[in-house]
Amino acid sequence: MSICGKGRNFVSSAREDHFVSASQRIVEQIRNSLFPDAEYVNPSRNIDCIFRSGRSLIASRDTRIIELQEEDLLELINYRYGPGELKGIYTPYYGKLFLNSRLWCLETFIHEILHSLSISSRNSTIFREYLQFFEGLTELYTGYILREHYDFCYDNCWRTNTDSRCYCTYQREIRLWLGICHFVPLKLTFPLYFWSGEDRWKVLWRSFIQEIRDRGYPRFDTIIDQDKKPKWLALHQEARKRFGREYLDIYDDVANPLDLSLLNEQ
Repeated sequence: MSICGKGRNFVSSAREDHFVSASQRIVEQIRNSLFPDAEYVNPSRNIDCIFRSGRSLIASRDTRIIELQEEDLLELINYRYGPGELKGIYTPYYGKLFLNSRLWCLETFIHEILHSLSISSRNSTIFREYLQFFEGLTELYTGYILREHYDFCYDNCWRTNTDSRCYCTYQREIRLWLGICHFVPLKLTFPLYFWSGEDRWKVLWRSFIQEIRDRGYPRFDTIIDQDKKPKWLALHQEARKRFGREYLDIYDDVANPLDLSLLNEQ
């Protein structure tokens, strides 16, 4: 994977104080651009371990972001991913973000920080059941922060450069949410995602669907009450049915992919 000059500068600068300033800046940008009350969900724990490589990891609760060699990172998460598959991961148990030293860049940094602010990092059952919903929103918000604050990455890497470390992940799910949030305001999704003390996620979801109905789509189905899997496909089909051709034009657009200017930001 390639890394652009500005991306390389970001990585180098973030390392200077062990990611403290960079993470504080990203969290502040998320608060200013998306959800003002965004907060870390889980406390950070001490960690002390020795990897098979012979390298050790000792970090206090004050350290929230750690860069590891890939073989150590894969061992830490019990080899749920293979070599080259994982750029970074947020672990709710430790309350820490771990970065793959040879693959991460700005997109990974923002994406995993967003996970640390999300309801999904508090309720693992909901995250597993609605993985595509949460990952789609995480990457949509990542693209939004890039567009607002790091347009060099948004335009040159995230949207179109398949060889870039910052090329977007979960494209199908982003297109789903981009299509929906063209018709209803993006801000309606924030209670579904950001932790604010309420983890009865299905209650929040029903409130979200009611907001869609109140905005002129009274027959929009709740989806989660259906015995359909995968849920993301059921949501896509419902959006296609209710929003029509314009939704599909956004979802299927390959000439101008992931154009976040189409978002309803009212």
